[in-house]
Amino acid sequence: MLKTKTTFEKIGRILHPDKNVYWMSTFTGPTFALQKDNSSIFDLYLTG
Repeated sequence: MLKTKTTFEKIGRILHPDKNVYWMSTFTGPTFALQKDNSSIFDLYLTG
């Protein structure tokens, strides 16, 4: 296990299925955002 203290805040859905985008037309998997160095910039991780 990692020896760091992490927290998780559920804020709701980040990404929803979109029929106009092939790879996410019927389902989108787990998605999360990771803030970069307490800035307003986030890395987004998506699965489809």
